[in-house]
Amino acid sequence: SPAGESVRPLDATPRRTVAVIAAVVWMALVLGLYYWVHKPLTPALAVALGGALFDLAVAAGFAAIAAGLGRRLLKPLDLTGWSAAERLALDGMIGLGALSMIVALVGMAALNALSVALVLALAGVWSRREIGAWLREARGWLRGGLPASGWERTLARFAVVLLALALPLATLPPAQWDTLTYHLAGPQTYVAEGRFFAAPHNHFLGFPQLVDTLYTAQLALTGRLTGAGPLHYWMGMLALLMTGGYAARVAGRAAGWIAAILLLGAFSVWHEMTFAYADLLPMALGMGALAAAETWDAGGRRDRRWLALVGALTGLAMGSKYTVIWLGVALGALVLWLSRRDGPCAIVLHALIYGVTASALVVPWLARNAIWYDNPVYPF
Repeated sequence: SPAGESVRPLDATPRRTVAVIAAVVWMALVLGLYYWVHKPLTPALAVALGGALFDLAVAAGFAAIAAGLGRRLLKPLDLTGWSAAERLALDGMIGLGALSMIVALVGMAALNALSVALVLALAGVWSRREIGAWLREARGWLRGGLPASGWERTLARFAVVLLALALPLATLPPAQWDTLTYHLAGPQTYVAEGRFFAAPHNHFLGFPQLVDTLYTAQLALTGRLTGAGPLHYWMGMLALLMTGGYAARVAGRAAGWIAAILLLGAFSVWHEMTFAYADLLPMALGMGALAAAETWDAGGRRDRRWLALVGALTGLAMGSKYTVIWLGVALGALVLWLSRRDGPCAIVLHALIYGVTASALVVPWLARNAIWYDNPVYPF
């Protein structure tokens, strides 16, 4: 320069950023125009998109009402020691289980849009304050749940991307073998009949039906088979919230995000969030039962209400799949092990509380099979 000052070269970073943005915009324009020509917005496509949004809205309604119902039922327990994610998940799981049992009972007499709407309306009115409280806590958790920086934020972003990829797939028409054979074939049969009954030509309908009963309620209410996928997606969200929340509470927030991303990174878990099966709710219930057992044992207080919760979550899980009986056996062994220093009388009492509570929630499905098919564990 004339004054002899050194001249700093122009920074290339802004030009590189502009080039990247321009390339992205150009690719988006090309792809958008290609789509507009080859896949224009037709009335059929608009109907399909509207139907998907409707299914998501119905699933959200089921989730909110169930969460409020669960929070109302869990009022006797002090959950302040749990993380917000755990509380939100526990409310949702207990509420879904309660809704399923109520629909199963009402549907023995009448299974149609009116009966299901009445069940949901009564549950919603009875737990309206709890629904509001749950939604406020969920909103607060979402606002403060993502880490501000660091590799935890990277894990959180990966989780959000994977969940965002799974959600549209959950709204697609069902195509999986189990879904078409019994998870939705059963609900379709029951809704067509207008009640739950012994279907003689599909032995898969003898399986415990806690989850499938929720699909039946959704189908009776809307008449849409595509609405079950978003419900199972929500059950997967409950499993992630419970697992990640528990890991964060006992080992730090980083552990919570690692636990969540490990589950989502398992293809079978992520994949099942995209269609209507019955595996993700028992996964969530099992994790909740383990967390409840840890709380029951913590500090040596032995609050029996927590032990009853362990039994209730286990019973609901066993009411979803026959194979979850092994979860019931494992948690029963855990209860006995944690009681080993309490004396023989306490061991017997704890075993009774756990066993009776769990049995009370799984026996209805076995009793229905015994009445309908003369075999409580039909089709085995």
